[in-house]
Amino acid sequence: MTKPGFNLVAMTLPEALQQIEKLFADVPPSALKAIPMLGCCDMHAEDFEWYREHEWKDLRKELRDSGGDHRKAGDPFQFGSLDPVAFHYFLPGVLTGIADLAIAQPRSEDEFDYATLNVCFNWLQNVTPIQSCRDRFIAEQLPLFNEKERWAIRNFLSIFASYLEESPSVDKEDICGTLENIDEALREVWK
Repeated sequence: MTKPGFNLVAMTLPEALQQIEKLFADVPPSALKAIPMLGCCDMHAEDFEWYREHEWKDLRKELRDSGGDHRKAGDPFQFGSLDPVAFHYFLPGVLTGIADLAIAQPRSEDEFDYATLNVCFNWLQNVTPIQSCRDRFIAEQLPLFNEKERWAIRNFLSIFASYLEESPSVDKEDICGTLENIDEALREVWK
């Protein structure tokens, strides 16, 4: 159930992308300096240092510049293991980065790059947690997003799913599981 004044809005993927950019433009990265450990544990702390030295816009650029090559796009699993404050700060980079990748894809069936689509899906899993991870996500990460941010993310996910469904170049059987995850996340997480 959406709240009054926060109903989903019919817009294009580029418009949803601009909405995320605008809403998260002033989120300061300074909070990351106060977090003693950004990642999952001391043993892997060095792997997470990239996040301390960058902004969410840098993550967007990394994803966009990867061109769908998962070896260049960073590690979505690592991103999902970030401290909730860092996750909140960098999520706009993930959303705008995968939108950039999707928008840059050719819309004709014979040219579509499924590797790029898989990169998008791998990063989206952090925003659309599976059932076994959902309670933890709702308890630890979701409270950091204010009502407007939740609404913008919900709107973005809905529009991204529609964009994929309407694309003539995407095999609907290939994206069925991802669309189901997005739908569940919209109903059970980002409500």
